Amino acid sequence: MNINLKTKKMKKLLLLSLTFMSYIAFSQCVDPIISDFECSPPSHTLGGNGVTSLANPVSGGINTSANVGEFTDDGLNAWDNLEVDYGAPIDLSTTNFLKIKIYSTATVPLLLKLEGGTSPAFETGACCATDGSADVIDVANEWKEYYFDFSSQAAESHNKLILFFNAGNTNGTATDIFYIDDIEWTTAPCMDPVISDFECSAPSHPFANGASPTIANPFPGGINTSANVGEFTDDGASAWDNLFIDFGAPIDLSVNNKLRVKIYTTALTAPIPLLAKLEGGTQMEIWGSVDVNGAWKEYEFDFSAAAGNGNTKVVLFFNGGETTGTASDIYYIDDLLFTSATLSTTDVALDNVIKVFPNPANDKISVNSKVNINAYELVDITGKTIIQKQSKTFGTSFTIDISVLNSGLYFLNVNSNKSNKVIKILKK
Repeated sequence: MNINLKTKKMKKLLLLSLTFMSYIAFSQCVDPIISDFECSPPSHTLGGNGVTSLANPVSGGINTSANVGEFTDDGLNAWDNLEVDYGAPIDLSTTNFLKIKIYSTATVPLLLKLEGGTSPAFETGACCATDGSADVIDVANEWKEYYFDFSSQAAESHNKLILFFNAGNTNGTATDIFYIDDIEWTTAPCMDPVISDFECSAPSHPFANGASPTIANPFPGGINTSANVGEFTDDGASAWDNLFIDFGAPIDLSVNNKLRVKIYTTALTAPIPLLAKLEGGTQMEIWGSVDVNGAWKEYEFDFSAAAGNGNTKVVLFFNGGETTGTASDIYYIDDLLFTSATLSTTDVALDNVIKVFPNPANDKISVNSKVNINAYELVDITGKTIIQKQSKTFGTSFTIDISVLNSGLYFLNVNSNKSNKVIKILKK
């Protein structure tokens, strides 16, 4: 083969490879992501003041992404903004919560608005917070993720999403800088008193260092047939390796003061210590033990005596104080939450006699039980009652129509004469 021809072919292949790599590295963002600033351009046009993509200048905490967006706000203009123009109705049928990470050097009002299309404009502040952060960027000089609930607009027609930083105020400068990242539509996050059930899009309070990623339930059965669970890898050679949840503010233990968690492991040769600890404020420790191998079991820690202690952190130590494990002991966890109810033997027993199917479901769910049911209540992820019925005629089998509900996670509380069971329901 002619050497010059061979060289030309090699150059052509190299050019094609570089072009393909460039396309992969900078391919357009795709719904439901508006922009994570790693893809480019955004899935929809960014107007208003616009955003500049740049290398993350404040990498750390919950955001170590390579790139972020820089939004320059005219703090002398009350209503200048960042506008996302879809050019068509925004599909909120399934993913109707907006999340965004923000780094700000000041605490200022934050307002989001849907407009355009044929529906009346709708505006809201940040949701899902228990620390008073609704409607405001409440953390300065570190990254924080904010959620906005637009589920009530699922059937409406809006073409534009508008973000107002320091909304309604003229007390800033002409060049106030806000760094933003990971702007996307998602499903509802968990909300207090649930820390995480691993079906919602994010825990109500962050797991330190992403310590418990969500995975498909590898052992569905018994008391836990959930689709997803958390996987915690414990360094069993380290006495105080832990799972750490930071609330960022005093935990409200006035009513929901019993911590529950379901655990599954195959790492046991004998029971191991399980320490639940509240830190920040006046610390409190409760010792228990993981004593079941190869099956799901629910454990409870009564922190009612800690109400008013000002605790801000929950810490779980698996095989606490011991170095008898391996460097990669696996514990699967689910339904980590605070509750007011006391775990009873009867409650656990009902897991084997009340079944709900199909789950997930589109239109109807069926409830079959070995005991008579006299009442049930369906609540959404915020705790709002959606359906509530009481009757002596339910018997042991009945159906519930959920066809008109928005897609998402719900909780069904089924009551018998002697006890009750709470079941997670996923509406498609």
